[in-house]
Amino acid sequence: MKPNLYNRIVRTVLLILVILLIAKIPKGSLFLVLRIAVPAIIVGTILLTLHRVTRRLRNNQKKFAKK
Repeated sequence: MKPNLYNRIVRTVLLILVILLIAKIPKGSLFLVLRIAVPAIIVGTILLTLHRVTRRLRNNQKKFAKK
């Protein structure tokens, strides 16, 4: 198992635990929290992937520059 895959699984589990803790708050505010949390998670994931892709591209450029 790759370490970053493991990290993602751990992060997801922690996130679910946090959401479950928030769920103890009355239902009205849970909806509000989800409305904020879901876009935040999506944006965070997109930013992470973009960061990884750009890093990979930069590394590849360095490899080609050396040759």
